[in-house]
Amino acid sequence: MKVEDFLKSLKADGDGYVEFGEISREVLREQCQHGSKYITGLSGYPKLAEGLRIKNSDPGNYHAITIHRDDVGEFIRRVVACERERYSEALRWIE
Repeated sequence: MKVEDFLKSLKADGDGYVEFGEISREVLREQCQHGSKYITGLSGYPKLAEGLRIKNSDPGNYHAITIHRDDVGEFIRRVVACERERYSEALRWIE
């Protein structure tokens, strides 16, 4: 599925916000509570949602997190960049 089609398939509220859980499961391939670490900064992860439109980012209620449909692409880019950097250090050990 193309990114544009996936974003169109997400049910948005009247303000354009979509459930973060769907993004986490389908794109990050993580359950919502694990994917939300990139929003909340739990467990030492960087907060990658700075400047993005996020609602309900309380770490205690990760199922309520929503992200604006227009910010999903930027959020995914930030996660990919973060993980690439994080794992690049580990790659030195096997090269």
